[in-house]
Amino acid sequence: MSLRFDTILLSAAIAAAMIGSSFAMEGKLSVGRRAIRTGSFNIKLELTAEGEGEGEGEIYFHADSEGNGYLLKLSDKKITLGTSQAGRFSPLDEHNIGDGSVLRRGTNILLIKKRGDSIRVFLSDSPVLSASDRTFAAGAFAWRSSGDLKLSGGALREIGEIYFTDDFMRETQTVRNTTQRVADHASWTPSAGGEWYVLGPGRPETSTAVFQLCQKSRADGRGIYTAGYWFWENYIYAASVRLGTLNDLAALRFYEFDSRNYFLFECNPRSRRAELVSVRNGQRTALAGKEVGFLHNQWYRIKILIRGGRFRAYIDDVPVLDESLPGAVCGGIGLEARGREVRFDDVQVFSLRLSEEDFADDNSQALRRTVLAAESAQNITASFTKRPTMKQWATDEGAWENRGGIDWTDSVYYDGALAWSPRQNARNGAPSRGTVALLLAPETDDLKQGYRIVCSFDQTAGWRDVAAFKVGKRVAGRRQKKEPERLAIVAADGNVELRLGDEALLKEALPAGYRAFHFGRCTKGDVSEAFSLSTEKLLDYPFTRAPADWFAGGTWELRPRWTCDPKFNWFSGVNREGGAELWNKHKFEGDYTVEAYIACMLLGVFPKDYAFPINFRITVAADEMKPGRGYTCVYGFIDRPAEILRNGVSVASEASHVDATLWKDFEHARSEHVHRRWFHLKVQKKGNEIRFYVDRRLWLKFEDVRPLNGPYIAISTEKNGIMVSRVKITYEKENGKALVTR
Repeated sequence: MSLRFDTILLSAAIAAAMIGSSFAMEGKLSVGRRAIRTGSFNIKLELTAEGEGEGEGEIYFHADSEGNGYLLKLSDKKITLGTSQAGRFSPLDEHNIGDGSVLRRGTNILLIKKRGDSIRVFLSDSPVLSASDRTFAAGAFAWRSSGDLKLSGGALREIGEIYFTDDFMRETQTVRNTTQRVADHASWTPSAGGEWYVLGPGRPETSTAVFQLCQKSRADGRGIYTAGYWFWENYIYAASVRLGTLNDLAALRFYEFDSRNYFLFECNPRSRRAELVSVRNGQRTALAGKEVGFLHNQWYRIKILIRGGRFRAYIDDVPVLDESLPGAVCGGIGLEARGREVRFDDVQVFSLRLSEEDFADDNSQALRRTVLAAESAQNITASFTKRPTMKQWATDEGAWENRGGIDWTDSVYYDGALAWSPRQNARNGAPSRGTVALLLAPETDDLKQGYRIVCSFDQTAGWRDVAAFKVGKRVAGRRQKKEPERLAIVAADGNVELRLGDEALLKEALPAGYRAFHFGRCTKGDVSEAFSLSTEKLLDYPFTRAPADWFAGGTWELRPRWTCDPKFNWFSGVNREGGAELWNKHKFEGDYTVEAYIACMLLGVFPKDYAFPINFRITVAADEMKPGRGYTCVYGFIDRPAEILRNGVSVASEASHVDATLWKDFEHARSEHVHRRWFHLKVQKKGNEIRFYVDRRLWLKFEDVRPLNGPYIAISTEKNGIMVSRVKITYEKENGKALVTR
């Protein structure tokens, strides 16, 4: 967050000497002992024109006690920027302000923005002066005025990186009380009508992070929640928004200079509009808009980017507005709401570091990366990772499966990198010795067709032996008296690299048959676990933030799994009359894999009110976000066979594992069969084939001579309740998101 410095004021004696009409430099200018410490800063003052407006003012910055520095001269007729050296003033730029269009009677805001060599001056939101000069780079800030022109409220702020986030994780009063008024507003300031409160299940440490800020307004009143600082500029501002009814309204306020001067990006379901609004001196002016039929009870991720005098807005990463922003100077942020229940979550603000060319280019990769980066972190609460029944989905443990003495990734990947970094033995801090291997192989895990990089080392003796293998044959190696270095296998853009530190031991095109692959790892001896696996073609949802990437059918909320222990909560969907579907908004092409960790719900009194039968579903390749479209893989292990449905018609089934008595035998519900069990379902779409896995076992597969290739996937159940703790999607190609509207 930007650094904050106290305003440097003139001493009381010098302030008294300022009274009068003469501004001749008699004696030294007392500017205190605190200097401006950077070349990028904002200075803000209130300039009040009283009576006839006749008077004078001077503002010094980067000035010494002799008055040498930059000087801004004010009168009721003009404003002049220049340098002052040894009592001599040299103008840099000048502007007439006496016609009333710029300098108003009453209070005006005067702003000086210095960025390196550039100096710009704004008065009443209008740019009036601009210059480029590097004469002075140090010195303090002071001002004085006389007559009917009054300068007051001086503030100096040095400009640094902007970084602000809030996921509204606030502990509620009791576990069973799901709402509370906001007692700890943190960095926010509430104002206007309505009630702000946190919607959450009780304790953040025993719940996923889907805590949300809510606002409930009375009649047509609006609730306002503001944060940030007046000197913020050039930033990206993102927030997740959910409208409770079609009569609700939500808006992101930005460049909020004060309570009467700001901008709005407004989401209005009633008018089916997303609008950009300017508020100047309390007067609203619509600048631009686009038709967007917002749905109620659905989350949207809104991102706005401001650079200079230009504005871009995205809803679910789909561009909706690209406009000029007249009067844009700087300012903080805010949330505004009107209605029965408007929700906000996962607010994020950070500095926008894009060139003017990249920001103006619709197809700029830098612009796209910046937009996609505006997502809050997905952090799983530590209490989940410590419980044996949850480690599979709450830690990296579930990403690996040991097969034949090698840990292989359970999911297939379509690009990525597996790396190992040496470190001291984690147990006693002593140097370690042993062997570590990284592997890359086709989906068959056939090492004869794969790649390996192997390092044997002894940190005590200080040697290493590294070898790279292709299809079982050594192709490169290094044996040296050195400490071990980082190893990596990188597969991306159709190529593979085996790396030792910064050196590529092998680099070539991937052979045919590597559209998807597994990574593997194994160790021998005293080797610390220091592996990292990364990929750009992965969507990972532990549902620790608002589900803005998903379109929900049925009722999806944060709920406790067990009525007897309500402090543990997960994202869940319920519909006793029909389907509860969760459709991902991303559009996928080619091959991909969907994993989901799913559990049944206890909807009432244990055990008779467990949600039976347990029919859990993953849908892939749907052409529409509608039940019955695409391939739906159904696991209903109690009273129905596992099935693969093609557009609602069964094309493959397996009944041999159905336990038709389990739902009648309540003692079974107390066991790991149901009560604390998380099922791991996985569906892989590979060419014309659909593969359905249950708890890592291939359950069913279906090859379609007329394959469906729709872009949408879903997690669902039917006449049931379902808990979803994590969903992961690895994919070959993703084609943006669908903006789901009415």
